[in-house]
Amino acid sequence: MTRKKIVLASVLKPIDDTRMFEKFGQSLAGDFEVHIIGYKANVPAGFPNLFFYPLFDFSSKKQKRLRSSQLFLDEIQKIKPDVLIVHAVELLPAAMWYKTLHRKVKLIYDVRENYFRNIIYQPNYKGLFKYVLAFGIRFLEILSRVFVTHYILAERNYDKEFWFARGKNTILENKYRKIPHLKTRKNLNTQSPVFIHGGTLSEVYGTLEAINFVEQLRLAGMDARLHLIGNVASENVKKRIAGLSQKNNYICATLGNPLIPHYQLMEAYLEADFALLSYKPNNSTSNCIPTKLYECLANQIPMVIQNNALWENICKPYEAALFIDFENFSAQGVINTIREKPFYTNVEGISENCIWDNREEKLLLELVLHALNK
Repeated sequence: MTRKKIVLASVLKPIDDTRMFEKFGQSLAGDFEVHIIGYKANVPAGFPNLFFYPLFDFSSKKQKRLRSSQLFLDEIQKIKPDVLIVHAVELLPAAMWYKTLHRKVKLIYDVRENYFRNIIYQPNYKGLFKYVLAFGIRFLEILSRVFVTHYILAERNYDKEFWFARGKNTILENKYRKIPHLKTRKNLNTQSPVFIHGGTLSEVYGTLEAINFVEQLRLAGMDARLHLIGNVASENVKKRIAGLSQKNNYICATLGNPLIPHYQLMEAYLEADFALLSYKPNNSTSNCIPTKLYECLANQIPMVIQNNALWENICKPYEAALFIDFENFSAQGVINTIREKPFYTNVEGISENCIWDNREEKLLLELVLHALNK
């Protein structure tokens, strides 16, 4: 029997992306032929029924982001998918156009971010342009209801924020999917701890706050070290990290070129003592749950986190984290708490609440099968 074809596609997410590949791709490959289109990265090997298309590489002068839709359309014309799942709003117009030409294809929009709020509240765009762009994207997403068979929401609060998707949406959070053969978690060192800050390294995600945090602990007498690992979003941050890591031997920087595989990122976290989730408070992210939060909880990695009532409610049952204001904290107070506080005194419920398992896989499969039968 010929397997139905599913395309999973994003523009800036790599082909080995945690949600697109590890969660969606691997969960669906048992029943479908899965084709993953994304940003250039190392092609994962040894996954039957999974095919990879590293189409996008905007670091190259030959390729412009404006061409991404055409590259995407050219590829899916060859693949001829039965189900098309887009993980980025940038591909939504092209996907809607393809749906118009091929009415039998089922289109699913995986809502990973609220682009409208990101553009409005984050400092990436300025002036009138950011409002034009934000409202243009929101209009496009509202229009997509005519074409989209189903919406998958990566955050619980999106059920309110994406009101136009009601009646045809399902929440599938970014819980941690177990990675086989990872290193064993190291014993916690609270005297000379290694702090880690990773993923997307940028001002918005608190990279500079993480650097300052460790500097303050060292000034207070703690032999603290910092591992920065991930992909740098801006040249300003990249230069700052390069300069500091060359000047200070307590800062280790592992920067992606190409993008750092997720398993390598997780191995680095397991080798550290504490994870720093130093996100700057922002209306675009305050009601979202960072993927890193689930990853640390699932692997019982102690965290130091920016004050946030939602995140604190998630961590508190397990005594998983210390919550502070990264803009205003007592370094000596943090040192004392880290050395005295017992972490993960209760781990009951972590697997159920934080790990992507058979329930999520079954739900995703049911969504796709339901879409095919509509």
